[in-house]
Amino acid sequence: MNSRNSDSRAVATAQKQKNIQKEQDLRDQAKRHSASDKEKPAAAQTGTRDYPAPPLPAQHLEKPGLEADLELEPRFLAPAYKGSGK
Repeated sequence: MNSRNSDSRAVATAQKQKNIQKEQDLRDQAKRHSASDKEKPAAAQTGTRDYPAPPLPAQHLEKPGLEADLELEPRFLAPAYKGSGK
């Protein structure tokens, strides 16, 4: 497979993924507008950390993106986790 063919396939795949993301963004926006304005309960604070309460800020990264650019950083560790002790 030559490099030019590989590059064009990569561009086509990236465009396809961007289109999928745009469609999902439109669905999410429609859902937000159609949802009732009832007050939603706050997030349960069950651990030693504070968790963000809804509504969470809308975040979108262009692909490829860096998780470090997110406003709410993803959590990978659960320091308060206690196993079952089995």
